[in-house]
Amino acid sequence: MHGSEQHDAGGAGRGDGRRCGRLRAGAGRRVVGGPERRARHPGRWAAFARMLQDRGRGPAGTRVLTEEAVRAMTTEQAGPVDDEGGGWGLGIGVRRTDEPGGRHTGSYGWDGGLGSSWWTDPVTGVTAVLLTNQMWASPQPPPLFDAFRSAAFGA
Repeated sequence: MHGSEQHDAGGAGRGDGRRCGRLRAGAGRRVVGGPERRARHPGRWAAFARMLQDRGRGPAGTRVLTEEAVRAMTTEQAGPVDDEGGGWGLGIGVRRTDEPGGRHTGSYGWDGGLGSSWWTDPVTGVTAVLLTNQMWASPQPPPLFDAFRSAAFGA
């Protein structure tokens, strides 16, 4: 990129036809980031979780998703996916059963194999976001993830 060219990092739409995520690079500078970099910001995860808790409305009450879309995302859609009470909503994980000493049935979120975890428990109202540089080396999470869940959701 030269001068003040803009690079659209593929940001999500704002709903008004404009795009989010415009980055600028000057001569000799590289643009670093993009959607994956923005997604690793805990405040943005918390805002996303709050929007789902508010049934699809943003902080100013603006409709971001329909209530039907939020319901589809946060309720089990695919049947059992493991023997530990996990299931899938539309694009995110959903607990089908209470987790001993932890999240309740209906909790929803995501554990990312590259080091992120976000879950909301609608029974307690707790939302927890963990962003690390600890990639999962197996189907089981690193010990830090279990300790984080235990601290956030109470064991």
